[in-house]
Amino acid sequence: MLLSFIICLWSPADAQVNRPGATNLICYNASNNDAQMVITTQGPGPNVEDACPTSISVLRAIDISASNANVPITPINASQGWCVIKRGHKIQIVNVSINTYTHAVSSCLQATNVCFNAVWGCPGIQYPAPWTGKLQIDPNGSCAVEPTLNMPGTINGKYTAGNALAEVVDLSCLKGANATLAVTFTPPAGGPYWFTQLGVNTGAQQPNTTFTTPYTIRNSWVDITKGCDNNCVDPATGLARPGVFPYGCTQCNLYPDPATRIVGQECAIAAQFCAARNNLPPVSNVQGTGCQLTRDPVVSKSATYNPIFNWGGTVLITFMGPLSPPGTCK
Repeated sequence: MLLSFIICLWSPADAQVNRPGATNLICYNASNNDAQMVITTQGPGPNVEDACPTSISVLRAIDISASNANVPITPINASQGWCVIKRGHKIQIVNVSINTYTHAVSSCLQATNVCFNAVWGCPGIQYPAPWTGKLQIDPNGSCAVEPTLNMPGTINGKYTAGNALAEVVDLSCLKGANATLAVTFTPPAGGPYWFTQLGVNTGAQQPNTTFTTPYTIRNSWVDITKGCDNNCVDPATGLARPGVFPYGCTQCNLYPDPATRIVGQECAIAAQFCAARNNLPPVSNVQGTGCQLTRDPVVSKSATYNPIFNWGGTVLITFMGPLSPPGTCK
């Protein structure tokens, strides 16, 4: 319903409109106050697909709660910027760059991070808050949603087997949890559907859990001082929180995670308190087993026999407010 509403308000000539079959990324401020939303793009690299963002300058923030008004994004650096998301408002993040090979407006959001009221970084490091100009230290670090959406499947105009096609989204507490974030996945009628690996280990093959209706993931608190993480086990189920990377984890259900201590990595100082308790077999060469939602596109052919990849639906990121640990660890 929301996707149809957006398309009706935006004509095909508007640069901000995602093409039919693209996934819309929308952020909602459900907290009691206006918030600063920080958006981070990937930098240039050999695996960046055509017209996917490597600079904050190609992204736009559109307030779909206020007649599709453009919300200014203030650069922090070349790949990162921030904007104000008002209380009760929804902002759509769109890529307006042109794919030089298809000559169409890109909808790709490859390796994009979204966090709130914090600059994406490691706890214990002083980051200047650009909206105040002052140093800001949050003892709870910063958590973020990490979407990769609408992949074109080409690099330099060529399709190869190594190019990523799948959409992938996770909610990462790699550097702490300064906010409660929820992500709702709404697929189009008929799919493609989002899926992840959940449940009890029943053997070498783990069945995927497919979500044919809207599905929401949500993070919990991290107590960095006391060394405990409520994202490893959801008390309601006794298992991990689906789609959530616990603090310090790059390989979600592998403990200890050696990758967090590689010298030179951004968060090499980060400690890991636990791994996601999803009862899945640890796979050391897979970034996340159970800590991500993903889906493959529906592939069709154009008149010139070039593949067209269709996803559709909405990924809704909801900022619910600041988050602090309860003071006791269980």
